[in-house]
Amino acid sequence: AARPPPPPPLTARCGKLVACIVAALLPLIAALYPFAHPDTLSALFTRLFPFHRGLFHAYWAPNSWALYAIADWALSRAYGLSAPLGHTGGTVGGERIHPFTVLPSISPLVCASLVLVSNLVLVGYLVRRRSRSMILLCTAHAALSFFLFGWHTHEKAIILPIVVMGLLVHESREVAVLHFVLTSFGIISLLPLLHRPQELLVRACICIAFPILHFELLKAMWPAERGVERGSASWWKAPCGLWWAVTAAVAIALPTLQPLLMPRHPFLPLLLCSVLCALPITLVWLSLFSLIHRESAPDRPKSLDAKSKAQ
Repeated sequence: AARPPPPPPLTARCGKLVACIVAALLPLIAALYPFAHPDTLSALFTRLFPFHRGLFHAYWAPNSWALYAIADWALSRAYGLSAPLGHTGGTVGGERIHPFTVLPSISPLVCASLVLVSNLVLVGYLVRRRSRSMILLCTAHAALSFFLFGWHTHEKAIILPIVVMGLLVHESREVAVLHFVLTSFGIISLLPLLHRPQELLVRACICIAFPILHFELLKAMWPAERGVERGSASWWKAPCGLWWAVTAAVAIALPTLQPLLMPRHPFLPLLLCSVLCALPITLVWLSLFSLIHRESAPDRPKSLDAKSKAQ
């Protein structure tokens, strides 16, 4: 058997590291240079790192903290405590952003620690197996970790993991299914931005037409007769379809019906949409981690890369 090629010398590896650092810093410096004034930079960093603005954005992002808040509300009701959901939703800034009733309050340090730990685990997998597909999988998972555990996360941050995972849909049926689920619920989670009654038709068209078009494209990309990786992704079909139908109905109809049926609960459509979307997005995060774990096994062939080269 042929011996594997020797690893590159240390100087070559350090040179590549420096090149990566420079390639990452140059666009950042170019983007910040127009704001190179102490007062402007201070305001800019306050917006980039909004630690004073609370755990939740005014529009709840469908992440782990939405599930955390609804769990705190459910526990407070179970214990007979008074804890209206308004104490965490629909506000930006102030002292009543994150005082949960039963569960511990979340600080920026907790959010940063969760993101750091989840990303350090990915570094360990990348050390075991370095390939283009593993880098993209870990990048998508890291972007989802920032979205799920970040402080004051904006709902539009879901776009980054959707774009990164989209680079791998042609290489694996399992990734394609996970990307379809993430995209479908990510799109629904953005619909509360179109909350006016006259935008009802726009919400319906986006919510229904986009998943149908996406699904048809995936069927063309992964025809049934190829039968690749069916078992790992088949469990998504029925429960995910039912969950999507309920979530889509809430996102489309409830913003219009809420002022008529429940005028005292203006935050209810956004709350339900965020919580319903947060669960499947969290499941995608877990499934993606499982895929990375399996792909990083030393005795496993580089399946994603091999399929990419074969195509």
